[in-house]
Amino acid sequence: MLTIYFLESQYQYPRGWKTVFQELVNYLKEFHGAKIIQQKGGLLKIEKFDYLMGDCEIMIHDEKEDILKIISWSEFATRSVQLLNKRTNYKDILIKTQHWGHFEKEKSTAPFKVKGSTFYTFTDTDHEIFYQKRQQIKHENLIDKMFFRASTLRLDPIQLREMNLCSEISNMQTIEEYLNSAIEYKIGLSISSLSEVTYREFEYMAIGIPHMRLRYGIELNPPLIPNHHYICVDREKYNLPFGPDNDRTGGPDHVKAYSERFFEVKDDKEFLNFISNNAKQYYNEYCSPQNRLKHVLELLEIENFETEWWKR
Repeated sequence: MLTIYFLESQYQYPRGWKTVFQELVNYLKEFHGAKIIQQKGGLLKIEKFDYLMGDCEIMIHDEKEDILKIISWSEFATRSVQLLNKRTNYKDILIKTQHWGHFEKEKSTAPFKVKGSTFYTFTDTDHEIFYQKRQQIKHENLIDKMFFRASTLRLDPIQLREMNLCSEISNMQTIEEYLNSAIEYKIGLSISSLSEVTYREFEYMAIGIPHMRLRYGIELNPPLIPNHHYICVDREKYNLPFGPDNDRTGGPDHVKAYSERFFEVKDDKEFLNFISNNAKQYYNEYCSPQNRLKHVLELLEIENFETEWWKR
């Protein structure tokens, strides 16, 4: 018997993992007869484990085997690690995307299974529409700059914009406006936020824009391979140590690294197509509405996936 502890978000955005959580709950209820303990908004108090859970986590308990499985995409440390450490059950599973700063060093000695994950787009928009639009634009007609928009301040894009290498600030209000603008540029720029992994690069992958970013410090599951899935900016070459805070704050060395890498690749149509095609394949296989639940179930070691589930 599976019991799922699920906190439905009270916020409309971002969807991303929240949509996947809801799909997981619906699927396990229908095909595995799972019991759902659910709440909307606030924090979910799980008495059995003395745990306060936010909407960035979901907990699945196999009552018969006493196996606890947790997915967490929190940007900050939660008590999930302490909870599983206390249980010391090597069959327990923690799926964690954001390791930086609160778990990276400890995960190799954890007395439970630790797995990375992939990430998802910001909304449930039909990205295929924008991907097809992108395919109709000839390389020579693309804007010869990097695209970057963010709701939180990054200083490097301002400097790059002054160098005429980055998109202008706009008053776009919707995700559709954002994506329609993005597909017009040669390359998408991705810069870390509070965490290293952002929605931004997965939006780029979904709509067919080759994106450029500093080499990942953590490893997604499956990994995004430098200069295969994304245009990699070499940290060692420019002496840029790994860390979301460093990446977000940026500075002259970061600007130099981004601009020089942009000039190296911007006119290499074959390489840019290679990157965007590989990234789109990754997105389709692991992040798309058709396949994302299958991938999550595999990480959770739950079998018998119904392949037609996503069409419902």
